Amino acid sequence: MDARAGRRPDSKAELAQLRRDRDAARQTDVQTRLVVLRNRQLALRRVADALLCAITGMEDWILRRLVLDGRIRNIDPAVLKKALAEACRRNSDSRLQFSLVSDLTTVVQIGNLVEVAIRPGSRECRLVELKEGKLNTLLSNLLTRPSCEGAAQALDREIAANTRREGCGAGAPHATADVPARRGCQDHHD
Repeated sequence: MDARAGRRPDSKAELAQLRRDRDAARQTDVQTRLVVLRNRQLALRRVADALLCAITGMEDWILRRLVLDGRIRNIDPAVLKKALAEACRRNSDSRLQFSLVSDLTTVVQIGNLVEVAIRPGSRECRLVELKEGKLNTLLSNLLTRPSCEGAAQALDREIAANTRREGCGAGAPHATADVPARRGCQDHHD
């Protein structure tokens, strides 16, 4: 155990150190632990894939468009924690809406959440991209207000000033951008 953090050290780093130390017995233990953890993660991801199939109605053409390449991507714990918190928040808002964290699937490589909303007579699917930073907040605000040339020019000036002062995307709360997952799945903003 790592006494400073109160948790186990990174297993891959631990394995590398054991190889350097030529500690074969502990190497085997750590390798076994890594295999078990990978298998558990894959089982969880397959459950998430089953939920995704239920959300998309087993439509292969939708699933094919959610993949960018043929490999299963690693999970970034920091991104996963934020996405899980947002999915939990969205899921508690309505029983007729469900958000699935994309990183937990082996299929979805676009967006952070796959969301389905059940409405009378329809089902709406969408991809949700969670973004952080001042620039993303400004863009989100622009997307949610009525179009106006003056507002767009003011936004251009604000973006230019922010990127010169602090660089892109520094330190504001996250904003979301919803992208329809397929034709016919639309957000209705009245």
